[in-house]
This record gives sequence, C-alpha cells and structure tokens, in this order.
Amino acid sequence: LRAALVLARSASAYPYAFCLGVLDVALAAPREVEVGLLVARALEARGNLRRFVGRLRESVEDFERVLALATAAGDRALVASALSGLGNAATVRARWHEARELFERALAIHAETGDLRAEGRVLAMLAATRFNEDSPVEARALLLRALDNTRATGDRGFEGISITSLGIVTVAVGALAEARTYLTEGLGIHREVGARHWEGVTLAYLALVEQEAGRSEERRVGKECRLT
Repeated sequence: LRAALVLARSASAYPYAFCLGVLDVALAAPREVEVGLLVARALEARGNLRRFVGRLRESVEDFERVLALATAAGDRALVASALSGLGNAATVRARWHEARELFERALAIHAETGDLRAEGRVLAMLAATRFNEDSPVEARALLLRALDNTRATGDRGFEGISITSLGIVTVAVGALAEARTYLTEGLGIHREVGARHWEGVTLAYLALVEQEAGRSEERRVGKECRLT
C-alpha cells in the first residue's frame, strides 16, 4: 500500500492506468493487520485518479469509503480531504451547488485546524464553483486568497494551479493582456514541477488568448479601414 501511494503521488511521471493498476492490486491484497487509515489514503489516491480518467461513479465510491473510514478514526484532515474529493467529482458533473457545499465544509475544517496549505487548495477549488455559477468577481477574490496561502506555505504546485485559474477567470472578463501574464507564469510553474496535465490546460487557454487577441486586432484594423 505504501509503495502504491508513492507511485500514485508521482502520477505525472507514470501513465494514470499504471498507477490505477498498482493501487487496485494493493487494495485487493489480503491483509493480516488492520491498516484502516493507510487503506483510506490509498482509496483517496485511487479516487483522484479515477476522476482524472472519467470513472466518476467509482471515484465517488472511493471517496465515500474514505469519508466513512476517516470519520470512524476521527481524522479531521482526512475527512476534509474526502469532502474535497467528493466536491471535485460534483464539479466534473457540473453540480456546482453540491460542490460548493462540500468545499465549504472542507474549508471550515481546515480553518479550524489551522492547515493553511490545505485551506489554500480548497479555496482554489471553491473558486471554480463560483466562477461556473457566474460569479467571476467572487471567484477572483477566492483565488487571490488561495494564492496567498500557497505562497506562504511553499505549495508550488498549487500556486501554479491558482495562477492558471486566475488567468482563466481573467480571460472570461476580456482582460487578455493580464490573462496572458497569469497564464505564462502558471505555465512556467507547471513545467518546473512536472505537472503535465495543468501544462496542457494552460497551453489551451494561452492559445485561446492569442486567438481572441487576433480577433480583436482584426476588428480594430477592419474598423480603421472603414473609417478611412
């Protein structure tokens, strides 16, 4: 189980299917001693990977088991992590209200326990729900708080995610130059930490910025031509 967790945490270096296979084998192996929280951590890792590959029903099942094990053990941090996992699954299914409630419950636990690193991560997740509920101003405020937390705790990987997310929100409000700045900075961090998934997401939005900038230039030139 411990070896499987190490591999799962290096998912950016291995194919998701390989990591899932290792976790499946580890979780199915017979155990002579009770390792409930270790099993919960492995289920948490598998739940995330299952979400990445679109196996949402199974991802939810894993996180519901994590929530039950963590609650029984009184592990508040793991309870919050399970709530975040369920919130992310709800986000993928565009269930924004459900996701927001789950993230807010997780955020309350992190605030209570003083876990700034986890709080920063959940703030970024919560921002995504507000953005998709047509509240870009609130989403931006949440992302700026998330960015402060990630920088204060040295959470470089999630700093990149927060910056890319700020770029996405800024694209949506039409501030293309500012969005390009955020996305370029986020891209550099993703490449630095080897976050290939987020590198791809950021490149896609940078391409959108260039496309929109080109359209704006075409409209400007066309207007000038009409004026002359």
